[in-house]
Amino acid sequence: MAFAPLETPQIAVSVIVENAGGGSTHAAHLARAMTDAWLLEDETPDVDEVREILEQDDANLDG
Repeated sequence: MAFAPLETPQIAVSVIVENAGGGSTHAAHLARAMTDAWLLEDETPDVDEVREILEQDDANLDG
């Protein structure tokens, strides 16, 4: 569960990634991308950045 900003929150996000290890492994990166998109008023989250982070996490879990 995440919310932002700390003072007077505007968004709350809960992310569940099934069979993906601990929350900091995948869910935290997805929650960050969603909150950034909302707070920075981007049209979409940076999907390529999130994909790259998730692939790095998968490599770390495998190796």
